[in-house]
Amino acid sequence: MSKAAAGSNNHNGNEMNSNQIESILQSQVRPRLSRATTMLSSTSQLDLHLLTGQYSLLLVASALLASNKLTGSVLKWARGVNDRDGVRVVGQDVVTVDLASQVRYVSVLVAASRAGHGHGQAVEHLATKLRKMSSLISDFRTFSRLWGLLGIAQWALDLAYSKKTTNVENDKDGNNNHESDEDDPVVKAITWAQVAVNVVMQPVENVAFLANHDVIDLGNNKNNKVYNISVGKLWRWSSRLWAAHLMLDFARLARQRHAGSKDDGVSKRNQEQWWREFVVDAANLPLALHWSAHDGFLPDLAIGALGTIAGGVRLVRLWHDASSRQG
Repeated sequence: MSKAAAGSNNHNGNEMNSNQIESILQSQVRPRLSRATTMLSSTSQLDLHLLTGQYSLLLVASALLASNKLTGSVLKWARGVNDRDGVRVVGQDVVTVDLASQVRYVSVLVAASRAGHGHGQAVEHLATKLRKMSSLISDFRTFSRLWGLLGIAQWALDLAYSKKTTNVENDKDGNNNHESDEDDPVVKAITWAQVAVNVVMQPVENVAFLANHDVIDLGNNKNNKVYNISVGKLWRWSSRLWAAHLMLDFARLARQRHAGSKDDGVSKRNQEQWWREFVVDAANLPLALHWSAHDGFLPDLAIGALGTIAGGVRLVRLWHDASSRQG
Protein backbone atom coordinates (compact mmCIF):
# COMPACT_ATOMS: atom_id res chain seq x y z
CA MET A 1 0.00 0.00 0.00
CA SER A 2 1.35 3.43 -0.95
CA LYS A 3 1.97 6.19 1.56
CA ALA A 4 -0.75 8.30 -0.09
CA ALA A 5 -3.33 5.51 0.30
CA ALA A 6 -2.31 4.89 3.91
CA GLY A 7 -2.59 8.58 4.67
CA SER A 8 -6.03 8.71 3.10
CA ASN A 9 -7.22 5.77 5.20
CA ASN A 10 -5.88 7.40 8.38
CA HIS A 11 -7.64 10.63 7.46
CA ASN A 12 -10.94 8.82 6.86
CA GLY A 13 -10.55 6.93 10.14
CA ASN A 14 -9.89 10.12 12.08
CA GLU A 15 -12.89 11.76 10.43
CA MET A 16 -15.13 8.82 11.39
CA ASN A 17 -13.91 8.95 14.98
CA SER A 18 -14.57 12.66 15.10
CA ASN A 19 -18.07 12.19 13.72
CA GLN A 20 -18.79 9.43 16.22
CA ILE A 21 -17.61 11.58 19.12
CA GLU A 22 -19.71 14.49 17.90
CA SER A 23 -22.73 12.22 17.55
CA ILE A 24 -22.30 10.90 21.10
CA LEU A 25 -21.91 14.42 22.48
CA GLN A 26 -25.04 15.63 20.70
CA SER A 27 -27.29 12.62 21.27
CA GLN A 28 -26.26 11.49 24.77
CA VAL A 29 -24.00 13.86 26.68
CA ARG A 30 -25.69 17.14 25.83
CA PRO A 31 -29.27 16.05 26.73
CA ARG A 32 -28.06 14.59 30.03
CA LEU A 33 -26.20 17.78 30.93
CA SER A 34 -29.24 19.84 30.04
CA ARG A 35 -31.43 17.60 32.17
CA ALA A 36 -29.04 17.82 35.13
CA THR A 37 -28.82 21.61 34.85
CA THR A 38 -32.61 21.94 34.80
CA MET A 39 -33.02 19.67 37.80
CA LEU A 40 -30.31 21.30 39.88
CA SER A 41 -31.72 24.77 39.24
CA SER A 42 -34.62 23.87 41.56
CA THR A 43 -33.86 24.17 45.28
CA SER A 44 -35.94 21.13 46.22
CA GLN A 45 -34.40 19.00 43.48
CA LEU A 46 -30.91 20.10 44.46
CA ASP A 47 -31.69 19.10 48.04
CA LEU A 48 -32.83 15.69 46.84
CA HIS A 49 -29.53 15.18 45.01
CA LEU A 50 -27.60 16.29 48.08
CA LEU A 51 -29.66 14.02 50.34
CA THR A 52 -28.90 11.00 48.16
CA GLY A 53 -25.24 11.95 47.96
CA GLN A 54 -25.01 12.52 51.71
CA TYR A 55 -26.30 9.07 52.63
CA SER A 56 -24.54 7.33 49.75
CA LEU A 57 -21.20 8.65 50.98
CA LEU A 58 -21.99 7.47 54.50
CA LEU A 59 -23.00 4.06 53.12
CA VAL A 60 -19.76 3.67 51.16
CA ALA A 61 -17.65 4.84 54.12
CA SER A 62 -19.37 2.42 56.49
CA ALA A 63 -19.03 -0.44 54.01
CA LEU A 64 -15.31 0.27 53.64
CA LEU A 65 -14.81 0.25 57.41
CA ALA A 66 -16.82 -2.96 57.78
CA SER A 67 -14.78 -4.62 55.03
CA ASN A 68 -11.56 -3.45 56.63
CA LYS A 69 -12.66 -4.80 60.00
CA LEU A 70 -13.58 -8.14 58.46
CA THR A 71 -10.22 -8.38 56.73
CA GLY A 72 -8.43 -7.66 60.00
CA SER A 73 -10.47 -10.33 61.79
CA VAL A 74 -9.67 -12.92 59.13
CA LEU A 75 -5.98 -12.10 59.30
CA LYS A 76 -6.02 -12.29 63.09
CA TRP A 77 -7.69 -15.69 62.86
CA ALA A 78 -5.14 -16.83 60.28
CA ARG A 79 -2.25 -15.91 62.54
CA GLY A 80 -3.73 -18.07 65.24
CA VAL A 81 -4.05 -21.17 63.09
CA ASN A 82 -2.57 -24.17 64.84
CA ASP A 83 0.59 -25.67 63.40
CA ARG A 84 -1.01 -29.09 63.38
CA ASP A 85 -3.25 -27.91 60.53
CA GLY A 86 -0.14 -27.46 58.42
CA VAL A 87 -0.37 -23.69 58.08
CA ARG A 88 1.52 -20.84 59.63
CA VAL A 89 1.24 -17.14 58.82
CA VAL A 90 4.62 -15.43 58.80
CA GLY A 91 4.40 -11.65 58.50
CA GLN A 92 2.16 -11.12 55.49
CA ASP A 93 2.76 -14.53 53.88
CA VAL A 94 1.09 -17.88 54.38
CA VAL A 95 3.57 -20.76 54.63
CA THR A 96 1.98 -24.16 54.01
CA VAL A 97 3.24 -27.67 54.53
CA ASP A 98 1.20 -29.51 51.89
CA LEU A 99 -1.00 -28.80 48.88
CA ALA A 100 -4.23 -29.69 50.66
CA SER A 101 -3.65 -27.03 53.28
CA GLN A 102 -2.70 -24.58 50.57
CA VAL A 103 -6.07 -25.01 48.86
CA ARG A 104 -7.87 -24.97 52.18
CA TYR A 105 -6.46 -21.61 53.23
CA VAL A 106 -6.26 -19.75 49.93
CA SER A 107 -8.78 -17.24 51.30
CA VAL A 108 -6.42 -16.55 54.18
CA LEU A 109 -3.69 -15.68 51.69
CA VAL A 110 -6.00 -13.20 49.97
CA ALA A 111 -6.96 -11.57 53.25
CA ALA A 112 -3.36 -11.39 54.38
CA SER A 113 -2.24 -9.74 51.16
CA ARG A 114 -5.03 -7.17 51.37
CA ALA A 115 -4.17 -6.31 54.94
CA GLY A 116 -0.54 -5.62 54.10
CA HIS A 117 1.25 -2.51 52.86
CA GLY A 118 -0.94 0.00 54.67
CA HIS A 119 -4.17 -1.16 53.07
CA GLY A 120 -6.07 -0.85 56.35
CA GLN A 121 -4.82 2.67 57.03
CA ALA A 122 -5.65 3.78 53.49
CA VAL A 123 -9.20 2.45 53.76
CA GLU A 124 -9.74 4.15 57.11
CA HIS A 125 -8.37 7.42 55.74
CA LEU A 126 -10.70 7.27 52.72
CA ALA A 127 -13.68 6.37 54.90
CA THR A 128 -12.93 9.31 57.21
CA LYS A 129 -12.87 11.73 54.27
CA LEU A 130 -16.14 10.37 52.89
CA ARG A 131 -17.81 10.71 56.29
CA LYS A 132 -16.59 14.31 56.58
CA MET A 133 -18.02 15.09 53.16
CA SER A 134 -21.32 13.48 54.15
CA SER A 135 -21.38 15.59 57.32
CA LEU A 136 -20.65 18.75 55.34
CA ILE A 137 -23.56 18.03 52.98
CA SER A 138 -25.81 17.41 55.98
CA ASP A 139 -24.84 20.80 57.46
CA PHE A 140 -25.53 22.53 54.16
CA ARG A 141 -28.96 20.91 53.87
CA THR A 142 -29.83 21.85 57.45
CA PHE A 143 -28.65 25.41 56.83
CA SER A 144 -30.90 25.64 53.76
CA ARG A 145 -33.87 24.78 55.99
CA LEU A 146 -33.33 27.81 58.25
CA TRP A 147 -36.00 29.63 56.24
CA GLY A 148 -38.15 26.51 55.92
CA LEU A 149 -41.03 28.21 57.75
CA LEU A 150 -41.70 30.20 54.58
CA GLY A 151 -42.37 27.01 52.66
CA ILE A 152 -44.55 25.72 55.49
CA ALA A 153 -46.57 28.97 55.42
CA GLN A 154 -47.05 28.57 51.68
CA TRP A 155 -48.13 24.97 52.25
CA ALA A 156 -50.74 26.12 54.81
CA LEU A 157 -52.09 28.80 52.47
CA ASP A 158 -52.35 26.33 49.61
CA LEU A 159 -54.17 23.93 51.90
CA ALA A 160 -56.59 26.66 53.00
CA TYR A 161 -57.42 28.14 49.59
CA SER A 162 -56.68 25.56 46.91
CA LYS A 163 -58.63 22.55 45.71
CA LYS A 164 -55.39 20.62 45.33
CA THR A 165 -52.90 21.26 48.09
CA THR A 166 -49.25 20.56 47.43
CA ASN A 167 -47.05 19.63 50.36
CA VAL A 168 -44.10 21.98 49.86
CA GLU A 169 -42.66 21.91 53.35
CA ASN A 170 -38.87 21.82 53.48
CA ASP A 171 -38.68 18.90 55.87
CA LYS A 172 -35.86 16.49 56.62
CA ASP A 173 -36.88 13.90 54.05
CA GLY A 174 -36.06 16.19 51.13
CA ASN A 175 -39.42 17.71 50.23
CA ASN A 176 -41.68 14.72 49.88
CA ASN A 177 -44.19 16.59 47.73
CA HIS A 178 -47.67 15.19 47.30
CA GLU A 179 -51.18 16.37 46.61
CA SER A 180 -54.21 15.87 48.79
CA ASP A 181 -57.88 16.22 47.93
CA GLU A 182 -59.80 18.94 49.68
CA ASP A 183 -62.90 16.79 49.07
CA ASP A 184 -61.62 14.22 51.58
CA PRO A 185 -61.96 15.78 55.06
CA VAL A 186 -59.85 13.03 56.65
CA VAL A 187 -56.89 13.65 54.36
CA LYS A 188 -57.25 17.39 54.86
CA ALA A 189 -57.30 17.00 58.65
CA ILE A 190 -54.19 14.82 58.52
CA THR A 191 -52.43 17.37 56.32
CA TRP A 192 -53.31 20.20 58.72
CA ALA A 193 -51.82 18.11 61.52
CA GLN A 194 -48.64 17.75 59.48
CA VAL A 195 -48.52 21.51 59.02
CA ALA A 196 -48.83 22.02 62.78
CA VAL A 197 -46.06 19.49 63.49
CA ASN A 198 -43.72 21.15 61.01
CA VAL A 199 -44.46 24.63 62.38
CA VAL A 200 -43.06 23.42 65.71
CA MET A 201 -40.30 21.20 64.31
CA GLN A 202 -38.63 23.76 62.07
CA PRO A 203 -37.80 26.38 64.75
CA VAL A 204 -36.57 23.64 67.10
CA GLU A 205 -34.22 22.35 64.41
CA ASN A 206 -33.07 25.87 63.55
CA VAL A 207 -32.18 26.69 67.15
CA ALA A 208 -30.37 23.36 67.59
CA PHE A 209 -28.37 23.89 64.38
CA LEU A 210 -27.35 27.47 65.16
CA ALA A 211 -26.46 26.63 68.76
CA ASN A 212 -24.46 23.63 67.59
CA HIS A 213 -22.35 25.98 65.46
CA ASP A 214 -22.06 28.61 68.22
CA VAL A 215 -24.05 31.16 66.24
CA ILE A 216 -26.43 31.64 69.14
CA ASP A 217 -25.74 31.07 72.81
CA LEU A 218 -28.25 29.03 74.75
CA GLY A 219 -26.66 29.72 78.12
CA ASN A 220 -23.69 31.03 80.03
CA ASN A 221 -22.48 27.77 81.52
CA LYS A 222 -20.09 25.25 80.02
CA ASN A 223 -22.85 22.76 79.31
CA ASN A 224 -24.45 25.23 76.88
CA LYS A 225 -27.86 24.87 78.47
CA VAL A 226 -30.77 27.25 78.95
CA TYR A 227 -33.96 26.32 80.77
CA ASN A 228 -32.22 22.98 81.39
CA ILE A 229 -32.44 22.08 77.66
CA SER A 230 -29.29 20.94 75.90
CA VAL A 231 -28.56 21.12 72.18
CA GLY A 232 -28.71 17.34 72.02
CA LYS A 233 -32.20 17.37 73.52
CA LEU A 234 -33.33 19.91 70.91
CA TRP A 235 -32.00 17.66 68.13
CA ARG A 236 -33.86 14.69 69.62
CA TRP A 237 -37.13 16.60 69.87
CA SER A 238 -36.72 17.80 66.30
CA SER A 239 -36.34 14.19 65.21
CA ARG A 240 -39.36 13.11 67.26
CA LEU A 241 -41.47 15.75 65.53
CA TRP A 242 -40.16 14.50 62.19
CA ALA A 243 -41.22 10.98 63.23
CA ALA A 244 -44.68 12.35 64.05
CA HIS A 245 -44.84 13.92 60.59
CA LEU A 246 -43.94 10.58 59.00
CA MET A 247 -46.53 8.67 61.04
CA LEU A 248 -49.17 11.16 59.94
CA ASP A 249 -48.02 10.60 56.38
CA PHE A 250 -48.58 6.87 56.82
CA ALA A 251 -52.11 7.69 57.98
CA ARG A 252 -52.62 9.83 54.87
CA LEU A 253 -51.33 7.05 52.63
CA ALA A 254 -53.58 4.51 54.34
CA ARG A 255 -56.59 6.77 53.78
CA GLN A 256 -55.70 7.29 50.13
CA ARG A 257 -55.18 3.56 49.69
CA HIS A 258 -58.60 2.88 51.18
CA ALA A 259 -60.23 5.47 48.93
CA GLY A 260 -58.34 4.17 45.91
CA SER A 261 -59.56 0.62 46.49
CA LYS A 262 -63.10 1.89 45.91
CA ASP A 263 -62.14 3.75 42.75
CA ASP A 264 -61.55 1.60 39.68
CA GLY A 265 -60.28 4.61 37.79
CA VAL A 266 -57.05 5.03 39.78
CA SER A 267 -54.24 5.44 37.26
CA LYS A 268 -51.09 3.37 37.19
CA ARG A 269 -49.06 6.55 37.73
CA ASN A 270 -50.97 7.33 40.94
CA GLN A 271 -50.40 3.80 42.18
CA GLU A 272 -46.68 4.10 41.46
CA GLN A 273 -46.59 7.43 43.27
CA TRP A 274 -48.34 5.90 46.29
CA TRP A 275 -45.83 3.06 46.53
CA ARG A 276 -42.93 5.45 46.04
CA GLU A 277 -44.11 7.66 48.90
CA PHE A 278 -44.70 4.59 51.08
CA VAL A 279 -41.16 3.28 50.49
CA VAL A 280 -39.67 6.72 51.21
CA ASP A 281 -41.60 7.03 54.49
CA ALA A 282 -40.73 3.45 55.45
CA ALA A 283 -37.02 4.22 54.92
CA ASN A 284 -37.16 7.55 56.76
CA LEU A 285 -39.11 6.41 59.84
CA PRO A 286 -36.28 4.23 61.30
CA LEU A 287 -33.91 7.18 60.83
CA ALA A 288 -36.26 9.54 62.67
CA LEU A 289 -36.70 7.05 65.52
CA HIS A 290 -32.93 6.45 65.65
CA TRP A 291 -32.19 10.15 66.12
CA SER A 292 -35.09 10.48 68.56
CA ALA A 293 -33.37 8.08 70.97
CA HIS A 294 -30.65 9.31 73.30
CA ASP A 295 -27.89 7.07 71.95
CA GLY A 296 -29.59 5.83 68.78
CA PHE A 297 -29.82 2.19 67.78
CA LEU A 298 -28.83 2.00 64.10
CA PRO A 299 -25.28 1.41 62.83
CA ASP A 300 -23.90 3.85 60.28
CA LEU A 301 -24.17 1.21 57.56
CA ALA A 302 -27.94 0.96 58.10
CA ILE A 303 -28.30 4.76 58.28
CA GLY A 304 -26.48 5.13 54.97
CA ALA A 305 -28.53 2.39 53.33
CA LEU A 306 -31.91 3.74 54.51
CA GLY A 307 -31.04 7.31 53.54
CA THR A 308 -29.83 6.20 50.12
CA ILE A 309 -33.09 4.32 49.55
CA ALA A 310 -35.18 7.32 50.63
CA GLY A 311 -33.34 9.65 48.28
CA GLY A 312 -32.67 7.22 45.45
CA VAL A 313 -36.29 6.15 44.99
CA ARG A 314 -37.35 9.72 44.26
CA LEU A 315 -34.19 10.63 42.40
CA VAL A 316 -34.71 7.85 39.87
CA ARG A 317 -38.25 9.07 39.27
CA LEU A 318 -37.06 12.65 38.98
CA TRP A 319 -34.55 11.74 36.28
CA HIS A 320 -37.20 9.70 34.47
CA ASP A 321 -39.66 12.62 34.50
CA ALA A 322 -36.98 15.04 33.28
CA SER A 323 -36.09 12.64 30.47
CA SER A 324 -39.75 12.33 29.46
CA ARG A 325 -40.19 16.09 29.30
CA GLN A 326 -37.12 16.45 27.11
CA GLY A 327 -38.11 13.52 24.93
